[in-house]
Amino acid sequence: MKIDAKDAFPYAPSEGIKALRDKWKTLIKAKNPTLGNHEISTPVVTGGVTNGLSIVGYMFVEDTDDLIISDAYWEKL
Repeated sequence: MKIDAKDAFPYAPSEGIKALRDKWKTLIKAKNPTLGNHEISTPVVTGGVTNGLSIVGYMFVEDTDDLIISDAYWEKL
């Protein structure tokens, strides 16, 4: 069986499939009419909460910024 090269590794891009992200953006604007004609960015898919927070950190936090976070709490079994 011969497979076309474009179908050999059909992985989605890490940020998500562009057409679906564009549709998601359209739905956000439809569900939030108060946005009006304000420009918003196209949503990005993440691999979970931790990945999403990591991306936000890379976008908005500098090496010299101070962060206040809680201590990890792991319930004892």
